[in-house]
Amino acid sequence: MHAFDLARLGGAALKIRRARPGETLTTLDGIARTLDPDMLVIADEKRAQAVAGVMGGADSEVSASTRAVAFESAYFKPASVRRTSKKLGLKTEASTRFERGTDINAPVIALQRAVALMAQIGAGRVSGPAIDRYPAPRGSKPLRLRRERLAMLLGMTVPDREVDRILVSLGLTVTPAPEGWDVLAPTFRVDLLREVDLIEEVGRHYGFDRLEPSFPPMAASAAPPDARLGRDRLVRRTLAAAGFSEAITFAITDSAAVSAFVAEHASAALVAVANPLSAKFDMLRPTLLPGLVDAVAHNRRHGRRDVALFELGATFTVEGERHAVALAWTGSPIPEHWSTPAREVDFFDVKGVVEQLCQAIGVDARLERIRQVFLVDGQSAAVIAGDRRIGMVGQVTPDVVERRGAPRADKIYVAELDLDAMAGLARPHDVLVRALPRYPTVVRDLSIVVSATLPAEIIRGTIHATADAAGADAAPLVSVAFFDRYQGKGVADGSVSLSVRLTFQAPDRTLTDVEVQRAFDTILAALVREHAAVQR
Repeated sequence: MHAFDLARLGGAALKIRRARPGETLTTLDGIARTLDPDMLVIADEKRAQAVAGVMGGADSEVSASTRAVAFESAYFKPASVRRTSKKLGLKTEASTRFERGTDINAPVIALQRAVALMAQIGAGRVSGPAIDRYPAPRGSKPLRLRRERLAMLLGMTVPDREVDRILVSLGLTVTPAPEGWDVLAPTFRVDLLREVDLIEEVGRHYGFDRLEPSFPPMAASAAPPDARLGRDRLVRRTLAAAGFSEAITFAITDSAAVSAFVAEHASAALVAVANPLSAKFDMLRPTLLPGLVDAVAHNRRHGRRDVALFELGATFTVEGERHAVALAWTGSPIPEHWSTPAREVDFFDVKGVVEQLCQAIGVDARLERIRQVFLVDGQSAAVIAGDRRIGMVGQVTPDVVERRGAPRADKIYVAELDLDAMAGLARPHDVLVRALPRYPTVVRDLSIVVSATLPAEIIRGTIHATADAAGADAAPLVSVAFFDRYQGKGVADGSVSLSVRLTFQAPDRTLTDVEVQRAFDTILAALVREHAAVQR
């Protein structure tokens, strides 16, 4: 209810309407407010005099000089009041009450009570009848309460006489029905809209403490656990065994940090936060690397030289959400000890961890050279499974390292793998058991000089492809391992000397030197033909 000074109104009328575009009103708190056209106001013939359901206007405020008071009482929809209150940033006792819902039939009763009290205390006399504009009167809401439904939702049987007693004591009209009760909920019970609301009232007043403890019936077997849970446990176990500690960073990050790790052409796929709390949290991360590199930098600033971190988490683009694992590594790969020379982590260390993780998940992966804006050229590679890129590995450029707060001289190696993509490429984890070999292996070492830009993975592929194509008559090749790499005196500039160990073994016989030499010569000829290799 609101009281207006009748003499200060522009005409002897009050209207309910929407605010006009750009219309202003000085509220009772003395602040001039600009109203939107979707806001409901109480107005006289000329201008708005109150924000409906929120606060009255100062121009028509009742004062000591007031001689005639106009009382206004109304019902307003909760959503309308809540929207107006939020837009104006004005929270009042009136708006709080209207937002929760009020009795639509109360305004006339309240108005008559207020006028009667004014007359009773001698503050004034009634002048004219009340004017009621109520085009669609609303009565009590009819509800059906079913006895069976009551027992099913509460999990206990409530005697009929108790149901009658509870509902009648709450001011409801109750009539017996074949399946339960027909109930009329008065308009002041704005919370009673459905059958379940009546069931809640009965349970609350009858006493939830009367419920007997029981197990729910098992109608179906439990759903199998999400396969990602087991995969994530495996990833955590594998990386923890490799010496990494798990980190947890924010999924909402800084766009400036993201820009360093995303190519310009990929910026259109980024997801910005519509209402960021601060400039530090204005974007959903498209990659886990910014948070991990920042965590490494934080550790370095606090005196930790050797840092190995990994994170499992979600990444976001306009295409949706993906799950990934990333790692960041700097410092020494092993603890300092007098028996082992000190060294820094290098590309091959982090490459080995990535290969170990792929093997644990069951994905056959290989590495191919790539160029990435935030990785050092020549120290970066894409992780490929089949014909699909599932991740990357490499050294972060000194510029990015310095921008993220770590010393420029630090070599920080990172890797990131798309776990969702790997899930579709993983081999079944079937256990294959075979007898131990009965026949000996034959090992041959081969040293070749090739171009320094030729990846070892390509050489490995050529060796395997040649051995597989040799047929059943050739000595079977079971292992290829690179054990030395040399550049320097005796090797031409732009070339590198690689030493590879070839292991041959047959499952049904002892190999002869002739068979092994034939296979060795075939492999060497393929390397000479395909890669211009020169045997040392």
